[in-house]
Amino acid sequence: MLILYESLFVGTYTMVIFLIIQTFSFIHVSERYILFITGFAKHFLGAVTGLESYYCNYKVPKTNLYSKTRNIQQVTGESIIEGILFLVINELLTKIKIDIINKNIYAKVFIIGMTLHILFEIFKIHQLFCRNY
Repeated sequence: MLILYESLFVGTYTMVIFLIIQTFSFIHVSERYILFITGFAKHFLGAVTGLESYYCNYKVPKTNLYSKTRNIQQVTGESIIEGILFLVINELLTKIKIDIINKNIYAKVFIIGMTLHILFEIFKIHQLFCRNY
């Protein structure tokens, strides 16, 4: 049940980032570009603000030594990967053809954030990440 609450938080966090990016986009950019930037910013801001270290120290036992010693290149690389994953999930959602998701960008961003969090939990990517970094 906790994973559901976490996923709702991550979906909301993702949507807030999207709204901020959309608000400050002074030029019209494609949906794919904004989704990539949202995924990138979600991960990057999580690392910079300490949200990531809080998660690792709280969620994964015996990782209390987790620190923010990762360099900016590593965080940037991980953020690029998350941006790409946003595009992959977007393509999958587009193929499903559910109107509420495909016609409403806000619902789509929320669902992408939730879906990635759930997938990362199912495949233990979060635990692997917290133990190795």
